[in-house]
Amino acid sequence: MLQSVASLAADVPPLAHAEYHSVLYLEVPDLAPIRAALEGWPLVVPERTTFYGAHELIVTDPAGNHIFFAAH
Repeated sequence: MLQSVASLAADVPPLAHAEYHSVLYLEVPDLAPIRAALEGWPLVVPERTTFYGAHELIVTDPAGNHIFFAAH
């Protein structure tokens, strides 16, 4: 997925002024194992469903990269 900084800021407001190295968008078949693996890890926003139907978990890794896990 290619998204502009302005579009990302509108879509995920907590990232509007965040300093980051990269954003990685990963499509996965099921969020359940990701949710279990990330238990206790702070989410950027609460788990959400996008306007295009993706169920997403968004986290920031220790290096400052934002990682979107999405299941359709």
